[in-house]
Amino acid sequence: MTAPVLVIAHEENSPPGLFARWLEARELPFAVTAFGEIPADPAEWRAIVSLGWEETAASDRPEVLSELALLQAAITAEIPVLGLCFGSQILARALGGTVAPRHPGEFGWVRPAGPEDSPITAMPWFCWHDDAFELPGDAGILASTDLCTQAYRVGQNVGFQFHPEVDEATIDAWLAQRAAGDHPPVDFAAVRKEITALLPGLEARAFALFDWWAAEVGLAASASASAAERSKA
Repeated sequence: MTAPVLVIAHEENSPPGLFARWLEARELPFAVTAFGEIPADPAEWRAIVSLGWEETAASDRPEVLSELALLQAAITAEIPVLGLCFGSQILARALGGTVAPRHPGEFGWVRPAGPEDSPITAMPWFCWHDDAFELPGDAGILASTDLCTQAYRVGQNVGFQFHPEVDEATIDAWLAQRAAGDHPPVDFAAVRKEITALLPGLEARAFALFDWWAAEVGLAASASASAAERSKA
């Protein structure tokens, strides 16, 4: 049997969303952690995926340090790690980089700049973050905005500062959360206008990005093997 993918979900309002749908569509087994239940040993996982969180990845609170230790162990064991938003920041820290506030942050749709033939730069992606990372010197930067790096790779480890996993329900929940909280003002009308324009085909575009990632880190072969195993059952 193919080892499962571990998905670290830190809070209810940052679910795996489209990424979980992609895993199901590609017949890749996976497990989603409950908050604070970070395993110590990465060996049983085919890959580790860290999702978003309001906490800063620069924190030394116990939950952050436990996840940091897991990612460092996964990197040493050459188990692929994918970081999304907070996940990209704590992955950068695990690789030897740093994380710090980057004001005014980003909220809404951003289109990373980079190679034109990349699925990373093919469309705008939704962002919500107030921190950013500085990468170690061996990192390959894949895409950026004027504010910060949006995508990078170090070996089998990939980070996206944006949120390719979010679906319409999550975006709506984040808009309500942002409006109710003590945050800098946002042009909600512009964000909603872009939602209307960008939602059609969002799942297909996210799946294309996750397919690219899987092929880059060797997970695509595992998906094919898993499907073959099921066909024999």
